[in-house]
Amino acid sequence: MDLPPLVTLPRRAPRPEHRPPAVASPVRRVWLRGLAAADGRQPVRRLAADLAGTVGGLRVEFAGWEFSRAERAAQPPLPVARATARWSDPRTGEVRAGLVLRELPSGDERGRTCEWAVAADCEHGWRYDVPSPCSSLGLAGQRFSDRSGASILDEAMIWAPEDEEPDGLDALLAIIDDPDRAVALFVISAGTGAVEAVAHALWPGLVSLAIVSEEGRAVLNERLPRRAIPRCGGRYFPAVWDTGATEEALGTTVAGRRSTYERLVNRVLALRAKERPLGIAADAAALLPAPADQADAAADAVAPADLGARLRRLEDDLAEARRERTDAQRALERAEQGRDAALARAERLAAELAAARAAAEAEAADPERARLARRLAEALADRDVFAQALEIAEEERDLAVRERGLLAVRLARAEAAAPRRPGSSGPGSDDAAAFPADFAELLRAAADRFPRLLLDDLDTDATAALDSYPKAMVWCRRTWDALATLDAYAAAKLGAADPCRAEQASGAVHGCASGHHCGCSGHQGSAHHCGTAAAPAPCGAADAGAAEDPAVPRPTDVLAFIRAGGPGTMISANIVALSESENVNADPRYRTARMFPVRPETRPSGRAYFPAHIKIDGPRPPAPRLHFYDDTDGATRRIYVGYIGPHLPTSRTN
Repeated sequence: MDLPPLVTLPRRAPRPEHRPPAVASPVRRVWLRGLAAADGRQPVRRLAADLAGTVGGLRVEFAGWEFSRAERAAQPPLPVARATARWSDPRTGEVRAGLVLRELPSGDERGRTCEWAVAADCEHGWRYDVPSPCSSLGLAGQRFSDRSGASILDEAMIWAPEDEEPDGLDALLAIIDDPDRAVALFVISAGTGAVEAVAHALWPGLVSLAIVSEEGRAVLNERLPRRAIPRCGGRYFPAVWDTGATEEALGTTVAGRRSTYERLVNRVLALRAKERPLGIAADAAALLPAPADQADAAADAVAPADLGARLRRLEDDLAEARRERTDAQRALERAEQGRDAALARAERLAAELAAARAAAEAEAADPERARLARRLAEALADRDVFAQALEIAEEERDLAVRERGLLAVRLARAEAAAPRRPGSSGPGSDDAAAFPADFAELLRAAADRFPRLLLDDLDTDATAALDSYPKAMVWCRRTWDALATLDAYAAAKLGAADPCRAEQASGAVHGCASGHHCGCSGHQGSAHHCGTAAAPAPCGAADAGAAEDPAVPRPTDVLAFIRAGGPGTMISANIVALSESENVNADPRYRTARMFPVRPETRPSGRAYFPAHIKIDGPRPPAPRLHFYDDTDGATRRIYVGYIGPHLPTSRTN
């Protein structure tokens, strides 16, 4: 599954002594489990090595891994790794954790090969505003998820479907409705303004956060009409195992309160603490000593009743004092923030006033310079507006050129309908109106659809990389139109030079007056028949006459073919360049990047320079390009397509 982009939200850490006021019984122990993707023949050892390297930079004391094999009834044993870790933090106190990794019997469709579980004891108790054990142990990232595919991340997932991909939210909908989803999920509208509050709707391993754009929210509400997400608000989807919870719609005000996420995340933590560890999570819990609350209960059982009551009163007083101090510290922080904001605003206003004075003085001293500065600012603003209008106009132009090419092909076929056998089609038929959905399908279809193009040694990885961009479908259509235009140009050029060969290359059946087989080039074994003595004219004569017909001009190059509006032209001449700049031609580095394989009959060395290219999109990265080599006058009488992908290196890109 392709993951959406991620965004890290600002999250203000509370003071070290901060304790939430409504925690009657702290959550001392929490356990988490999920799946992970790891490469190699020994995925458990690979994942263990990656985690050990990650925690090495996080001030975590790691005891090291112990490797063994888990026995299974009538099945081969599976590799298992166990380890313990400990770390200390002012908010959590001392934390002890047990970690278990186990190889899955067989990987799944998402490439996940390992199962993992962690159990962790926290001295001060787990809360919504302390780091999750998954974050501290490196178990958060795109390769970690639960069984539903919900990723375990330290960051929010951004879901914003493009116009070309209306089904871009299918993955999120599948996660919401998956019966195996083990994490609670907040889906928040991007219009929610309280960014710091929303940042607390994330506790990797138990709670995930997805932020949807306004377009995404509209799609979700259309697909889930009874579970709508309010505008500038959100919705809480509890974990499947949390049977006592229900979905909650979070309005604008509620979604902007930090207390909303404090209540819901703390509730999930409290419920998880009451659940008995399952599967390998029980093995992870077995690596730890008895929970602290059980030890406290045992101590209270042997202590005198009055001493226990006094100790509890002192703990309550201490907790109350800490709460009061926390409230005071928060008030002080708010006051300091207000002061800093006021100072910043004063400095900004002073800078604006100084700039205004300087501008006024400069205008008074040199009115012409001030006038030119204003005109420059207006020109820059107009440039941005015209650039956007140009992009829209180029898109409309491309569509118009494409439609003109299709109409020209239909007109040519209609005019040639009488001599053609029913069902035959020339180059650039109506099939060009349809185009593949992605570049992988495009490469498969192009090899069959365009017989005059050679795509044997195309770098498919560079081409397939374009599918990861939002404009991939637009680029796919433009690339298909470019290939169709090159194929139509080759057909026109070969047809003007040798109509028999062109007819054979296009797959059409050419019929003469009698049943005599001609000896024309390209007709051996075909259904083409020349005239005998009783026929009106032999085939060679007819072909020669067609070759000399001034109505069938022979294009000199593809650019001239496009400018002349040749049949099958589906792209504009403005996006075609037959050569590179002098800097590229003269620099060995950039010239080598444009050397691609050709057949020995074209170049004995097996490689040729491909300066001719077609611009699939404008100059903004990745600025995709199609590089080709015109060999229609050479041995192959074809066109090589050597590269389709992001812009090759130049002095500007490097």
